[in-house]
Amino acid sequence: LFLNAKCNMIRDKQVLEKQMILKELVEEEKRLDKMMEMEREKGMEVQEELERQRKQELMRARQGIVKQMEQNAEERALRAEELYQEGQRQLERLEQMKREDRKAWEQKQEQRKQIHADIKHFNVESQRLKDQQREQERLEDERVLEQQRQKA
Repeated sequence: LFLNAKCNMIRDKQVLEKQMILKELVEEEKRLDKMMEMEREKGMEVQEELERQRKQELMRARQGIVKQMEQNAEERALRAEELYQEGQRQLERLEQMKREDRKAWEQKQEQRKQIHADIKHFNVESQRLKDQQREQERLEDERVLEQQRQKA
């Protein structure tokens, strides 16, 4: 009985030890699983952070491109406005030049009219003087004839 009790006690001790070892192994497995799960979660978080950063970079790049496109569009609009304004200024200068040319042409026409009027006036005056001179010559000729008749 004593040996049997001793044997049972050793066997119970061995079973208990085996159970303890299994329990420790299960706990170690659980701890390792937990650590692996934590590592996996950390890896996922790092991956998500990297993905989030990549998306942010893409968004910044897109915003930069959109901003650059807007700036380019604005610059094109400003250039177009400047070209339009320059065109308007050139048109205004052309109109001014046309007005000046028209005014100069009108002045030239007025001068021509004045010159024609002066020439006409000069011709009339010249004709009047010629007529007056002829009349004086005729009167002189008549006086001379009258004097010759009286002498005769």
